[in-house]
Amino acid sequence: PTPRRDFGSAVDAEGRLWTVGGCGGANVANGACPPLTVVEIYDPTTRQWQAPPHVQLPEPRHGMLVGTDGDEIFLVGGSADEGVFNAPPPSKAAWRLGITGELSQASWRQMPNLGTPRYGLNKGYSFVAGGKLFAIGGSIGSTGGFLSYEPTPSMEWLDVGAL
Repeated sequence: PTPRRDFGSAVDAEGRLWTVGGCGGANVANGACPPLTVVEIYDPTTRQWQAPPHVQLPEPRHGMLVGTDGDEIFLVGGSADEGVFNAPPPSKAAWRLGITGELSQASWRQMPNLGTPRYGLNKGYSFVAGGKLFAIGGSIGSTGGFLSYEPTPSMEWLDVGAL
């Protein structure tokens, strides 16, 4: 697998571990953290890693939420800018990847944006319940600091059942 940090991960219904995005990579300067588009999948039945070209991210991203309902991988927020400790500008972007059936047919589709751009959601919490993807926590960038759990303002959900 690719050396990196600030990535997201999820386990699908088939037990495969998905590692998504992040920053770093091989042969980067010490402390540098360029964002990555890499998606790698570990299959515990074959004990092999794979990185199918068609499931790579449509844009570089790190510090984002990655969640799953078992049949789709969801990616929310994060940043496309370099850096981890300098509070890079957060993103509102949200993407989904259908992962049932043949992975060669899978492709990322854009979802409606978050209401508030967020970075560091990989350090927060996510879950899918009742057809909604809940994104809790994260940072709104260097001007707003970190969000804490509050039932209304810091918790957003995206209706994934209607899309």
